[in-house]
Amino acid sequence: EELRALEGQHPALVAKGKAACIKRLGEQEAEAARAVEAADVALLHAQRAAAAARERQQKLKRVLDEVTRMSGDDASAAKQPSSSSKSGKKKIGCTPKTVEAEPSKRQCIGESSATPLAGPTLVD
Repeated sequence: EELRALEGQHPALVAKGKAACIKRLGEQEAEAARAVEAADVALLHAQRAAAAARERQQKLKRVLDEVTRMSGDDASAAKQPSSSSKSGKKKIGCTPKTVEAEPSKRQCIGESSATPLAGPTLVD
């Protein structure tokens, strides 16, 4: 009611105030829209980073599983040396080059020296 009474008494002043209020609200809305757009861009970047991190984690897990499996094969083959010869499989894993070799100097061996191994390879 008070606004209507003021509008009746001072129409130009009330119109000017309304215009200023509308302008200010429009600026605030535009600023909020820019903030939403920036947040959407940040979210997109975060989703891409999460996807890349997830992919790297899965790749590392596969490599870890393979190395663990290979280590498990080595451990079971050491307990039962004749088991690998019975199955016809060639032993794949990391072994010291020589008996005198330092423990840190290991070489991964595979089916043949010409065949590169998939995954990590240890060499001197």
